[in-house]
Amino acid sequence: MRRLLTWITILMACASLLLIGIRAVHSDSPPTACIQLISPSTGDVLTVDASSDAALLDARNDFPLPLPDTNDTYLTTLSPDHTHLIEAIAQTNAGLPVQLWLGRRSTTFRRLLTPRSVAARFVWSPDSQHLAFIEMHNWASSDSPVKLTLVGADGNSIQRETIPNNVEDSWLTRSRYFVWSPDSTMIALTMYFSSIRSESTLALRSIDSAQSIYVPFPNQEIVYVTWSPNNQYILVFTNELATSPFKGALHVIQRNGQLLQKINLSSIVNLDYLSNNNKTVPTGLQWSSDGHYLFVTVGFSDAPQVDIVNIDGDHPVISTLNSLDRPLLWLAQPHTLVYTTESANRETFHTLDVTTGQANLLATAVLPQYWRWIAPDFSALSLITNNAPNRYSLRLISLASDRIEVPFGEFQSITTASSMWSPNSQKLMIISEEEATFTIRWLLRNSTEIKQFKFPKQSAADEKLLARWLTNDVMLLTHVIADRTVEWVLDTYSMKAIQLFSTFRGTDYYFDLQGGRYATVTTQSGVLLYRLTDGAVLFSDKTPKAGTFLVADDERAALLFQDRNSGAAHPSLSMLTNGSNSKLLVSNTDNLTTPAWSPDGEMFTFAVIEPPNARWTVKVMSRDGTLLRSFILSPRTATTPYRQLRWTSCQ
Repeated sequence: MRRLLTWITILMACASLLLIGIRAVHSDSPPTACIQLISPSTGDVLTVDASSDAALLDARNDFPLPLPDTNDTYLTTLSPDHTHLIEAIAQTNAGLPVQLWLGRRSTTFRRLLTPRSVAARFVWSPDSQHLAFIEMHNWASSDSPVKLTLVGADGNSIQRETIPNNVEDSWLTRSRYFVWSPDSTMIALTMYFSSIRSESTLALRSIDSAQSIYVPFPNQEIVYVTWSPNNQYILVFTNELATSPFKGALHVIQRNGQLLQKINLSSIVNLDYLSNNNKTVPTGLQWSSDGHYLFVTVGFSDAPQVDIVNIDGDHPVISTLNSLDRPLLWLAQPHTLVYTTESANRETFHTLDVTTGQANLLATAVLPQYWRWIAPDFSALSLITNNAPNRYSLRLISLASDRIEVPFGEFQSITTASSMWSPNSQKLMIISEEEATFTIRWLLRNSTEIKQFKFPKQSAADEKLLARWLTNDVMLLTHVIADRTVEWVLDTYSMKAIQLFSTFRGTDYYFDLQGGRYATVTTQSGVLLYRLTDGAVLFSDKTPKAGTFLVADDERAALLFQDRNSGAAHPSLSMLTNGSNSKLLVSNTDNLTTPAWSPDGEMFTFAVIEPPNARWTVKVMSRDGTLLRSFILSPRTATTPYRQLRWTSCQ
């Protein structure tokens, strides 16, 4: 027993010495501030110890950064949940074909998905659990098999399916695009139209199946494919061939590939309407709230038609609106649509119950004396109508509750009244002109409270006031009077208007909000940085160039970062101190990250690739622009497109 106690004592002493040794080694290099380089396009994060030339920590840990979104899924290298990464490496000067490497953002390991083939297109499932792509052996060989491949996000589950040779004629026309179902359980692959057989093909593949279902469309070209909101139907829009005039059709396909119904549309399907990604206006294809109805805009751009379709009813095409009718939005009621009709110099706004065909009048306006605005979140629609000379009213249609309100009542305005939604859609502003003042009113939708601000007039000829939201709480007022244009900032909380600058009327200038606290005004003579709270000019640069200002917390210095704004331009970085002192730090480079101030505001850092070194160099500068130290990173980081930096703890 005594011997056992002796051994236990010795082991504990050794463990204590080991812990002390570890702590001593750690204390010799106490943690200091680190710098992280972030690549939003790949998700890579590189951590550098700012106190040591030799310390380079390849962390690649997840970074909570809003990442860029793109409508082209082929360019979306990160999974929708930003956990996995695809690296697509081009094998030819033209950019195709490519090799695909799959890995997690938090690791450096990458798995090659195409070791003996090349890929043509890839797309993530909405739940980030699967990746689909097209691959081919023996690039440029017309008889080489083309495969549809599904890969699990972990890279271990790979299912390859050879697409039959009789489906398409050549490699370049075999694949068009993937469309995943909203629930990520099935994918649809559309094939290009085959001129030899005069048909298109749709492949439907379940993630649990090793074989696709192939659906042919003889004498038709597939134009657009989408899924119903309930994941039960695939909607295939086609244009029929060898017919005059051309006709469009909507095919409702069940998940098993069976045709539920074919709906003939009033004209050809126009992809420009269906694939409209401009969210400031409604798209050419919108579903009702219950997912049973949709409206689709078809036809030629000079005479579009709108079909209202019931995809699973006895009467599939409810009605066809003429070329002067425009659907706006579906209401919260399952079958109710808001649309406009233009006739005899008048435009009327209606609601339409598509189950009964009954239309109700919302408002009528004499063109061009009416205006409409859709809330940014599509939750409401506002209409201003001219009821009588100098008399206006605004109707607010809430799409969630189907309520129609007139929150401001009828109001007077000498000139045309205007309105605007705040960015968060929670405030609605109108501006009107009276004899002695301009009046700005805004509705707080949550509380139904109305506030107003009176802007005095100077009774000058052609005097006018324009207003727009800068943020959810701040407005920019543009006062045009005589030969001057004056910009004001109105804080809707303090109800205080602050003049920013004044210039001759007709002078070209560019106004830009900088982070919600500052604003820049760029003219031919230079750029000025204003503090929004009091209108003070903090910094100026005589070079007329737009860019992003990064202001130190104490506002004694600022950085002017200019990203690449054209194919021939180079990014640059300037240091601004004492108001107008400007020092150019970087100008002749193609690779420059957005700089970042240290927490205490005494230093800033950025990364750049400068000739002759084709490698990233991290530079740490003092607040006056003096170089303190620099770190040349590993050669393997040279191809990583770092774009942003931040200071962080090394632990």
